[in-house]
Amino acid sequence: MGDQFSVAVVLCSLGNVHRLEGSPEAAADCLGRSLDLSRRLGYRPIEMFALCYLGELHTEREEQAMARDLLDAARAISEEIGEEFGLALTLRALGDLQRRTGDHAAALGTLGEALVHWERLEAPIWRARTLDAIGAVHEAAGRTDDARAAWSEALRLFRSLDAPEAATVAERLAEGAE
Repeated sequence: MGDQFSVAVVLCSLGNVHRLEGSPEAAADCLGRSLDLSRRLGYRPIEMFALCYLGELHTEREEQAMARDLLDAARAISEEIGEEFGLALTLRALGDLQRRTGDHAAALGTLGEALVHWERLEAPIWRARTLDAIGAVHEAAGRTDDARAAWSEALRLFRSLDAPEAATVAERLAEGAE
């Protein structure tokens, strides 16, 4: 059956692609299989990523309790094995869950923590994505000036990286200026 470690990685990656492309059933299948396999193999990094992506999937499905459990488990593993990228990714996902449930103060704290990790990792695309998420929290809390400040910084970074997200953030800022 081949290299089972590689199979776990591919299933995790494919599951996340399905999630991002809007195929939640295929995503859940691939991520669940990756999680099961990585647990059988004791492959903690992929277990952590599968948990994180499943947490994001359940957040998108508005299944907050399940999302929280999955993201908490991903966070615990990332801290246990010292996987900083995975920790930052999980914190970003957890911040999104907190925003969606209306816990804006917790979301800002969690996203701020993720931002520190992205800065330390020198990951400007993820820093920009997290600033964009911080802007969304401020907007949801009715703090439009703070939202615009976060989005402006995100836009600056996205443009410096020639990232496609720049267009979406620029539109959001233009709509707010009207």
